[in-house]
Amino acid sequence: MNWGWTWLKDWLEKGGPVMYVLLGVSLAGVAFFFYTWLVLRKRALFPAALVKTADAVTDDAGCAAVESLCRAVGGPLAEILVTVIASRHLSKDEADTLVEGAGRRTAHYLSRGVLVLEVVATISPLLGLLGTVTGMHTVFAEIARNPSGEIGRLSGGIAEAILTTIAGLVIAVPAYVTHSLFARRVEELVLEMERLAVGLMLRLRN
Repeated sequence: MNWGWTWLKDWLEKGGPVMYVLLGVSLAGVAFFFYTWLVLRKRALFPAALVKTADAVTDDAGCAAVESLCRAVGGPLAEILVTVIASRHLSKDEADTLVEGAGRRTAHYLSRGVLVLEVVATISPLLGLLGTVTGMHTVFAEIARNPSGEIGRLSGGIAEAILTTIAGLVIAVPAYVTHSLFARRVEELVLEMERLAVGLMLRLRN
């Protein structure tokens, strides 16, 4: 543990101020990875009792039980189902508009953590490049002040400047992968909710 902290401290010191920003970005990425994983659990988004009750509704008589259960469990699926039930006596176009609006709100809710991971994946390499450029500027400024400086010391400064680019890429790659996987997961979950909503809507209108 002490070795790991020493290694991290050494990188932070060598990388300069930008490295601390990258550390903050990486911590945000880790935090939102776990947040998104918790939000996108299918068991939490599709309560078994709610799905079973909604699938059993064939007419207005069962709507009260679904609405009551929706208020009890809450969540995005409950909001969509309540919208379907509330709009069952409206015209098809009006009902479709309301349900689509609920679907968009659900997609936005589920995508919040995914969007943060996308930002992390995008800005991390840019921050790394910024750290490298500022580090190189410092090295060349030192060369200008001291043209006869030791080559080894100057090359060491260049190596340290590149550390931020390495750190940025190390953060960006897993952030991009997890963003892609979670984005696909959101699409699948929203489609499943739409399937349940359309099924309920068709049964109530037949």
